Amino acid sequence: MIACIEDTAIPVCMVGLLYALPTTQLTRRLLAEGRLFPADDQTQSGDQCTAGLNFETKRPRRDVLNDYRTVLKAIYDPVAYFGRVRRLGRMLKRERAHRMIKGDLRSFARLILRIHRAGPGTAGQFWRMLIDCALHNPKAVPYVIMTSALYLHLGPFSRQVIAEIDREIANVDQGRWHAPVPQKSPAPMPVSVPA
Repeated sequence: MIACIEDTAIPVCMVGLLYALPTTQLTRRLLAEGRLFPADDQTQSGDQCTAGLNFETKRPRRDVLNDYRTVLKAIYDPVAYFGRVRRLGRMLKRERAHRMIKGDLRSFARLILRIHRAGPGTAGQFWRMLIDCALHNPKAVPYVIMTSALYLHLGPFSRQVIAEIDREIANVDQGRWHAPVPQKSPAPMPVSVPA
């Protein structure tokens, strides 16, 4: 996943843990295999970042969680994120420059003030990317600024999710996590044959 994301220079990536949604083929298959956990309030939240894996995995749960953590940490590291934004800025083909409006300047000023608080190394990577774009593709500057602003949410959020996954891994390692008893597959309905 990391290689695909880096190779394609996709800055914003929606990465989540697999969750078997109700009434899907996956849910029916897991139920038939006796691997689907009963629904609880956490897994019903729709939070694919931390409430996924509502089934017994084939691989050890710890390995799946650790792989997910590795992907999140790699793709939302400021060097990686702003590197992808920089490459995106070089690839964008714009016929004409973006026409600045009053709100653009105000938003840019807010971004400049907040980027320094977005986590270690973020501001330096932002400025490096912005200078690169201004030198190589100035017409793309407004678009890389918009994409950079998304990091104000994505960077801290990814660190929050990683901390939660670390707690889940610790629970597995310390034996505090036990798989719920999987749901039983409903008995097949008897087929009646007309006499």
